[in-house]
Amino acid sequence: MIYKGIYRQQKLTNTIKIRLKIKKYDGEGMTDNLEKLDKNKLIIVACPHADRSNMARTYLTSIGYKCRYLTGGLIGLTERLKGGKAKDIKL
Repeated sequence: MIYKGIYRQQKLTNTIKIRLKIKKYDGEGMTDNLEKLDKNKLIIVACPHADRSNMARTYLTSIGYKCRYLTGGLIGLTERLKGGKAKDIKL
């Protein structure tokens, strides 16, 4: 799950775009799209700063999904990948 602005900017593969619906009038959201998610797989949620993805992770974990989020968000990940820093990332 990723923020729609980032989805347009990044060429992310193996992703499913599902919005975190905050307000009733926001349109289709996460609870409308749960059938797209496989409970047998680890789900990584992402957004620019990790605030929305942490909310999504909390919700998905509460209903039985194995879920993680990117600490620091996609912007934090980008910073960690700059200038050869990627070799220091521990998975």
